[in-house]
Amino acid sequence: MISEVLVSLQQYLAIVDDDFDNMLLVDEDLETAIPQLRTNPILPVFDEFLSNLLALVIENRDSFLFDNFAVTGTIHIIDFNNPELSKKNRGFAYSDNQFAFFSAKSLFDSGRLVSFSLMENGLLWKQMEMFFVHDFSPRQGNIVNFFDCLTHQDSSKGFLIKHIPDAFNAERHYAYVYLSFLNSAHSVKLPSVLNYSSTLLNTGLTFASNVEFEQYFDIYDVLNELNQAPDLLTRFLKLYHVLEYYMYRLYLVDLVGRVGANKFFVREFITSAERMKRGERETFIANFFKIFSTDSAIIHGAVNPYCSPVVISFLSDHNFSNSFVGSNVKKVGELIYGLRCAIVHNKESEYHLTVSFYDDFVDIIPVIKALTGIMENLIIEKIKTNHSHIKYPRRDMTLY
Repeated sequence: MISEVLVSLQQYLAIVDDDFDNMLLVDEDLETAIPQLRTNPILPVFDEFLSNLLALVIENRDSFLFDNFAVTGTIHIIDFNNPELSKKNRGFAYSDNQFAFFSAKSLFDSGRLVSFSLMENGLLWKQMEMFFVHDFSPRQGNIVNFFDCLTHQDSSKGFLIKHIPDAFNAERHYAYVYLSFLNSAHSVKLPSVLNYSSTLLNTGLTFASNVEFEQYFDIYDVLNELNQAPDLLTRFLKLYHVLEYYMYRLYLVDLVGRVGANKFFVREFITSAERMKRGERETFIANFFKIFSTDSAIIHGAVNPYCSPVVISFLSDHNFSNSFVGSNVKKVGELIYGLRCAIVHNKESEYHLTVSFYDDFVDIIPVIKALTGIMENLIIEKIKTNHSHIKYPRRDMTLY
């Protein structure tokens, strides 16, 4: 099977190499033939493809080179350019006794071919292997589709082997395979573009005896969750949780200041809190402005390099923020609230951000990363500077 794939690739790339032919067809020496084929002028993606094949041949995991395959089922190419599938392309591989499937999207990560020879990508290699066993001849066309995907980094195709007698239905069969993949406790691998980590949230944090660090202890555990977040969207959501805490705290600090030495009636707080919930968006934006209004230049400097016309248009078209400007703190608050809703909400009528379909919002990922970084910094900054809007003026209040 590996030999035939190599011959097919040689023919696809129109390579004439007598040394390769002798090593492969005469000597049946895969470990020497593959490096020889790599000496020819080929695209980097095919060099990586051959490098992974060589690693698999050397390892011969589970003695796959000597196994006999029962070639059953039929191959079908799923085209995610079709309107009914255009928003459903997911990067995963899966098989059971009814179907085997892998998407071209699962082959790439940030424009690079994934290392399918690694154990962590064993499920992907298994499906590629099954596909190659079924069809490794350029004359039959399916492997040409595979090579075309590599050549053009085309992620719009899926390769499915159907073992059941039902007439092929791309939309229904693919949907079932994806559900089966999830039902088996698998998840779509996080693309590297959504990785996010930081060694320091704020580079200037240092102890100051006049700062009441103990006032904010309940927020520290949320910061811990933020640091544990494995991906950008989860981290942004944890960032929002901290900011949401600040928004309510601003109201409480103001209430404590207004009450002064007078008695505090709990019903006043309950009434005001319910009013805030009814106008959640407006309250968040207004309070965000109060806390961060003096930071417009810092925020603008962080996000402005990523605010191209394409990005601004995307934010407007998807109702995140109309005519977004990084120096407008209210617009920044509007964007943060809109992103939070798109991560949390998953209603039919709303736009939803998900790591499974990140390529739909890939244009705004740099903005989200920049916004996350600068707001993490400013969150710590407000604590270490005793910011008046979030610092309680005293420890105790008299309640009725």
